[in-house]
Amino acid sequence: MRINSREFFSKFMDDCDVSVSFDGFVVTDETWRRTPPIPSPSSRIYYVTEGEGMLISDNFSMKLTPGHVYIAPCGIRCGYYGTPSVTKLFFHVNVILPDGYDLFSTAKNFACIERPIEYMQTLIAWYLGDNAIEHIMLKAELWQTVSEFAKILLGDNNRPAKYSPAVSNAISYIRNNLSASLTVVDVAEAVFCSAGTLSASFKRELGLSVAKYIEDLLMFEARRMLLASDRSIFNISSDLGFCDQFYFSRRFKRQFALSPREYRKVYLSSIGLYN
Repeated sequence: MRINSREFFSKFMDDCDVSVSFDGFVVTDETWRRTPPIPSPSSRIYYVTEGEGMLISDNFSMKLTPGHVYIAPCGIRCGYYGTPSVTKLFFHVNVILPDGYDLFSTAKNFACIERPIEYMQTLIAWYLGDNAIEHIMLKAELWQTVSEFAKILLGDNNRPAKYSPAVSNAISYIRNNLSASLTVVDVAEAVFCSAGTLSASFKRELGLSVAKYIEDLLMFEARRMLLASDRSIFNISSDLGFCDQFYFSRRFKRQFALSPREYRKVYLSSIGLYN
């Protein structure tokens, strides 16, 4: 017997972070409205069983109708409203790949797939119940849904699962030592590679510079810290290595079109967690 085993697969699974940050079953009312659209830190998945509504972005929209599952991927600006209400089971999902990016960070549109209403009602019963096996089955359904949406929205254009040793080591070093003061030279020295060689490899394999990669991860982490706590902007900017919170705020706004304070207020109010 010959077993064809890939050690890389186990490492990929260990390094892949899949999480649900917010979930629920709801019949929306007039307060379920977000216009204009805003960038969302998570992909929103809606299993719609009754009512109608709309998902909107800057230049396109999609109608919500019963018997369908929808995704508003974190890669686009998203708004929404009911007409007048929507009954749905929802999940805010992040699938963070080993390179630190969300699986759907490059998605360009909404998407939907069909599911029988009776089946979705079963999912709701599983969600509202206390049976561990049913929760496992619901989790399996959710990941199947995520996989289907990934095929629709990304096709073969999603990021590779494996990088060259130099790039892989650089990614690990950056993620473990993330700071606004981190430079390409710092990273190159840490992984025993010249800055020029590392920069060329990064550009070839990830399609962006080392500096842009550090900037993206800094802003993603800043967004996570803003929404996961009530810590001050000053403390968050200091923890991320910024010497000036106003400079941090300018860079955050350049990435997300809102200041850190505005982003926290708008996003948390959209899920009913801001007074």
